[in-house]
Amino acid sequence: MDLLNRVKEEISQEQGCQLKGYFEINRVPGNFHVSSHAYSDILMALMMEGYSFDFSYKINHLSFGRDEQFKIIQRRFPDQGIMNPLDGFSQLAASEQQGDKQVAKNMNSNFYLIAVPSYFTDAGGSRYQVYQLTQNSFTDYNAQQSVLMFNYELSPITVQYQQTKENFFEFIVYICAIVGGIFTVAGIVDSIIHRSVSSLFKQRIGKLS
Repeated sequence: MDLLNRVKEEISQEQGCQLKGYFEINRVPGNFHVSSHAYSDILMALMMEGYSFDFSYKINHLSFGRDEQFKIIQRRFPDQGIMNPLDGFSQLAASEQQGDKQVAKNMNSNFYLIAVPSYFTDAGGSRYQVYQLTQNSFTDYNAQQSVLMFNYELSPITVQYQQTKENFFEFIVYICAIVGGIFTVAGIVDSIIHRSVSSLFKQRIGKLS
């Protein structure tokens, strides 16, 4: 079966596609994208036959850095939420009326990512490095062709996280400080109550006399 007929069969079965993988990039601003422009001749032929395409999408996961580093950090630094803001992000294609049916419109989604180098050092001195992301986006629903574009750059600012171990002496000092604070507050409250009761008692005695 040739490619054109195979695409027709998959369209009739309402099949989608799932992309999964990784690739290396240079430490300079750049972009990567998902598009059908390499097969524009096939798409044009299908559209002339009345076929339409829905380019709605969902990003299950997108991150910069080694996957094993993320897993270690999530296990050893459970309180530090790694910023992968595009995880779970989805976008539905707009539609328009063509004849007697609704047809999905092309859309050009542009994401602008800043990858922030983040270093995590655990209490044992082991160091792990990943990139946390910040993003903003723009979608053009009147595009000539559907494209999912990711523009990225590396931040010159780094983020450092470090775990520290408290020795026994520091633990005792903290406990004493907490206990001392409790006694101080209790003393202040007791003094206020004592003065209030004494004042009321004196007022009552004055009224009786």
